[in-house]
Amino acid sequence: MKRIKYTGILLIIIGFIISIFSFTQVKDKFSSINQLIQSIQQESYGKTYEKRLSHFNQIQVNSDMDVQVKYGNRFKVIGVDAKNHQTDYHVENNKLIINGKKHESLFSNFKLIDFGDAEYNAKITIVIPKDTKLTSYQQNNSAYDLTMDGIVLSNKLALNNIDDVNLNHVTADGLSLYTSDGDINIKNSRFKQSASDLHTDDGDISVSDSQFKQLDLSSDDGDLRINNNIINDGSSRVNIDDGDIILSTNNWNTLSLSSSDGDVSFKHQIIKHNLDAKTEDGDIRGTVKLSDYAKITSNTQDGDVRIPSKLNQQMKTSKNYSFHTDDGDIDISEY
Repeated sequence: MKRIKYTGILLIIIGFIISIFSFTQVKDKFSSINQLIQSIQQESYGKTYEKRLSHFNQIQVNSDMDVQVKYGNRFKVIGVDAKNHQTDYHVENNKLIINGKKHESLFSNFKLIDFGDAEYNAKITIVIPKDTKLTSYQQNNSAYDLTMDGIVLSNKLALNNIDDVNLNHVTADGLSLYTSDGDINIKNSRFKQSASDLHTDDGDISVSDSQFKQLDLSSDDGDLRINNNIINDGSSRVNIDDGDIILSTNNWNTLSLSSSDGDVSFKHQIIKHNLDAKTEDGDIRGTVKLSDYAKITSNTQDGDVRIPSKLNQQMKTSKNYSFHTDDGDIDISEY
């Protein structure tokens, strides 16, 4: 009986080893096939081209492609066309118009076990001279990315339904941006003439080292990170449904923070008027200076409140800091 028992255990061990070996072999074969498909995709790119253009101060992109806009020495475009994508561009009445048509290929939507993950779309870089100020930029309903570096616009920059958006050293009157499935990154930029609003349905938002007149940020599912910004006027709002709000030091006029399912954390904020932070299911953690001279009120329905008594004095001041959570802790410390 013992011999049968040991034999059974031995067969189980051998079967387990064979299963692991077989899985490894199958995985290697899938990897080889995936590399072959990616190789086919990469070969589907056309050659890189560079074309000089006449003067323009407006840009309209009507094509699904990754776009970069930057300053250089002259007006030109630098592009990489995929063979499944035809790009047409021309300047008309000081406007650069980019059109494109995409033809689906065998592997365009082949996503089984990560097949088809190689980059497979046209890309274009738009170069304008450094003394050129754009009066408008249009690129809407595009499932691809936009990168702007060092660009100045004389009006508000409004973008709708783009994938990832990266703005660095961009200046415009204001910024209105909506993306359904992409991240938003704003750095070293200026939008000081009108209110700005940024929203993503499913992505993260990061804003750093920038200036705004007023700023509203919102995300349905993602984290919001705000670092070293100056917001000069108005009542700014930061709202998130499922994710965390993380603030390093910033300068605000009035600020409202709200999270349905996530934590709110902040380092010391320079606030001219009021601060209000609310969570339905999450903690609130932050630092406050005694010299902020703010009246602090707090409330939690299911959690602990920790605020130093010297910060929690009932001061005679018009500045109010309010912290409320339905299910979570409130932890405010002295900066």
